[in-house]
Amino acid sequence: MKNHIGKNNGTMNMNPLVSVIIPVYNVVPYLDRCLHSVREQTYTDLQIILVDDGSTDGSSAWCDNYVRIDERAMVIHQANGGLSAARNAGLSKAKGEYAIFIDSDDHIGPQHVEHLIRCSLQTGKPLIVTGGTTMYTDQIIDSEGNEQQNDIQTQWYPLERALEATVSLDLPFRSHAWGKLYAKELFPELHFPKGKLYEDQFTLYKVIYQAGGVQYESANDYYYTIDRPGSIVNANPRGKLDFLQAITEEWRFIAQHVPTVAPFVERRYTLALIDTYDTFVRSHERQHIDELFRLVCTNRHNALLHQPDLDRRTRLHYLMTLLGQKGYHRFLLSRR
Repeated sequence: MKNHIGKNNGTMNMNPLVSVIIPVYNVVPYLDRCLHSVREQTYTDLQIILVDDGSTDGSSAWCDNYVRIDERAMVIHQANGGLSAARNAGLSKAKGEYAIFIDSDDHIGPQHVEHLIRCSLQTGKPLIVTGGTTMYTDQIIDSEGNEQQNDIQTQWYPLERALEATVSLDLPFRSHAWGKLYAKELFPELHFPKGKLYEDQFTLYKVIYQAGGVQYESANDYYYTIDRPGSIVNANPRGKLDFLQAITEEWRFIAQHVPTVAPFVERRYTLALIDTYDTFVRSHERQHIDELFRLVCTNRHNALLHQPDLDRRTRLHYLMTLLGQKGYHRFLLSRR
């Protein structure tokens, strides 16, 4: 069922404090844009937490300067521990009734927090999400999404449908920490695994489960910076392995707690498994290669006979593992 956020009349029934957590690591070219977008928010009851994760490019000084010009801000300086450690450190200092995360190379529309908090206050839901608008690092996007609309649509996604979004690409939100407003009751589930890539994938399904679903609002006013298409952003074998681990853990959790959603996660596991193995083969990375092939062969029967909606390429790759490990490697490398 769809509802609408009405026209902003400049007043709200409540003004709860929102903690804005911004991990910072070597992002000088983008940091001013990010912090300016936070400072210009129409919703002003903010606690701004900058977590300098051992920056070496001058970002630390930017953080210190910002704290001097915005009394709502504080900065944590810590040794480099990665994005998860920075987010966890920021959340440990959060005093708000709500929290949001912003990656420091991204930025937000001027009503981003207002849209999220109004949706929460009007619906009473603890987890509010919006979509993202993609920006390339060297290209400014003219479109401002829906952020200026006075009639923003909202839609409630119950638990099963919301969990499907963590492994599918057919819903207007994803398993990113950003673009979401978390009520304080969800903070205990917001623990990101230190040292892992795809840290959001390890975490968000548990938050959604705790929230009982997701309330979506259509402003889509989070601006997400990525490299140009064609750059190698997802070919990191370690990243693939971390993603596979995250999906495996999610599959086990969902099978136990929400079994009706398990087939969706199982399909995503099937795709992630062969994709991870292919990445290791192409990168000539030997560590884990034998164990990954064993997992692929174990999953082959299920993939070929019980998942008819798999795409042709994935089915072909599983089928060709019947050639054995060396035969499959020859097949895969010949298709470059």
